[in-house]
Amino acid sequence: MAHVVYKKLQDEGISVAGYFVNVNAQWQEQHDDLLPCLTLQQLREQERPFAVVMGHGHIELMAKIQQEALVKSVYVIPNPYDYYLPDREVVSQALAGGLEEVYPYLADQESRDNLWAYFAVHSDRYQEFYQKVRKLEGMFYPDVWQLREAEVYYDVGAWNGDTVREFLAASKGNYKAIEAFEPDPDASKVLRQSVRDLKNIHCQQMGLASTAGKMQIQGSGTQSAFMESTDKGSIPVERLDDIVGELLPPTLLKIGVPRLTLDILQGAEKLIRKVKPRLIISIAWGTGNDLLDTIKWVQRTNPEYQLALRYRLLMPTQLWLYAY
Repeated sequence: MAHVVYKKLQDEGISVAGYFVNVNAQWQEQHDDLLPCLTLQQLREQERPFAVVMGHGHIELMAKIQQEALVKSVYVIPNPYDYYLPDREVVSQALAGGLEEVYPYLADQESRDNLWAYFAVHSDRYQEFYQKVRKLEGMFYPDVWQLREAEVYYDVGAWNGDTVREFLAASKGNYKAIEAFEPDPDASKVLRQSVRDLKNIHCQQMGLASTAGKMQIQGSGTQSAFMESTDKGSIPVERLDDIVGELLPPTLLKIGVPRLTLDILQGAEKLIRKVKPRLIISIAWGTGNDLLDTIKWVQRTNPEYQLALRYRLLMPTQLWLYAY
């Protein structure tokens, strides 16, 4: 994400002195701009005032950064990825009453507030978003349900195994099976390596959609990677309904795939109607209409679901739909 923020600042004619890492994490992204990556301690040692521009990651750390004596100001870009931004017209319609159709489908007031906040922040009402929204303790700790013993967990969009590891920690290793689907070749290798010594975890390098075929990856190996249909694609794509018969049916299905959430769900329609696994769905990576259409599709496909919206992190793209 840092490189995306850098390019956005470049496009606006704003000079950048370097990258600032304020957490204990490995520097994972590859950059060709040769800018230094500095820790907070290194910046302190330079004894020069500086301004910080943050992307949407861990916005709760902003107050801590502002306390640094050398920090002149902190700026936030709530959603630096242009291809994850909802259409302006959709935002305007939503805030002008367009959410009323969806509100009755949601289980509680927090869900309705979270939906409104998503569109509010994309209408430049940043403070309202951060004042209204709270984040979960973790993806698998919603306040609307609890993990069960012997879950069969499907992770669609498993990336490098981050959400698989999060599930393992939350379940304390008490699961029946895990099926992890990741189309990105680079991420899939890391995923397989990270779970190679664990039991009953199967990693499949493939995409899922409403129609079987081929796709290609844009931005392979990065968190902002996404899939798109193409005649020249090399990534195999299947319908979940077509392959679930060869596997244990899921009790818990997580989908976190940019731009393809609803398409993946449509390829799992029979599963959702007949088996009704609990769902954890990332719905904030699209036009805004995608988000609303996904909520309505799940409610129509299986009206027995209760639906709740929660923020995994304090960022607009981390709005997740919990169906239970």
